[in-house]
Amino acid sequence: MARRFILDCDPGQDDAVAILLALGSPELALEAVTIVAGNVGVDRGVSNALKILELAGSAVPVYRGAPRSLCRDYSLGDRFHGTDGLMGLALPEPTRQAEPESAVPFLARTLSAAEPGSIDLACVGPLTNLALLLIQYPEATRGIGRVAIMGGAIGLGNVTPAAEFNIHADALAADVVFRSGLDLTLVPLDLTHQALATEARIAALRATGKPTAHAVAELLARYPKLEKFNFAGGPLHDPCAVAALIWPDLVSGRKVHVEIDTTSGPGHGRTLVHWWAKTNGPAANALVLDRIDADQFYRHLTARV
Repeated sequence: MARRFILDCDPGQDDAVAILLALGSPELALEAVTIVAGNVGVDRGVSNALKILELAGSAVPVYRGAPRSLCRDYSLGDRFHGTDGLMGLALPEPTRQAEPESAVPFLARTLSAAEPGSIDLACVGPLTNLALLLIQYPEATRGIGRVAIMGGAIGLGNVTPAAEFNIHADALAADVVFRSGLDLTLVPLDLTHQALATEARIAALRATGKPTAHAVAELLARYPKLEKFNFAGGPLHDPCAVAALIWPDLVSGRKVHVEIDTTSGPGHGRTLVHWWAKTNGPAANALVLDRIDADQFYRHLTARV
């Protein structure tokens, strides 16, 4: 049976692909998309999510979430995704709007009414919405099952030498989440940098002839290759978190302890991953993934979108 599922995102090109992957996967019953500021402002994120859902013919509701981080201003990720979040991909303006209820009250109401552990989440932007839920409605966590988080790094960051964008954007929120005791799976840069949108993989998407797959191909063709890493294509971050829930056999890692650097120094936003755990060290609080079968992931992605 399909697992109940909510996607929390900041669309964003790779967020758009994550939405389409979730919609096309019978293992997940996508009930809502909640938006947080990150790659773009929250209003632009809402609009982009609605555009992608309408492209796919979906009426899944969209909820507007946190417009900023908990305590610290940050720069949007538009240098990676363009000012519109989709690098100029032309899609019709949405014909509907976000739901009148805000994201965090919606999550609290839905999760509180759910069977224990019955709703999985993928959080692929800053963790502000989830942290606010944990702070304001701690009783709602009973309904949460698995939580896949795209963020952080075992090694080097991408927005600073130490930190990845999503965690750096709201390190305090990430700290709240990683202290929560939830069933967390972290999908860091070390894994997503293996899932490159090469020209051959983009061509395979175009060859399907599907309008949604063609849109994904266009998004990936416009995706930055991040030459500083000497990549052959742009790394497709956010769909990897959705894939980790759908196809756990494609990924691997370790259950370890993760803590967040919330100081104001150069390490701000770093995920401190205790990869070499000691018997007397802190208890594991997350499954941290570091490997993905990228070829199989793209084959699955191409079939689903």
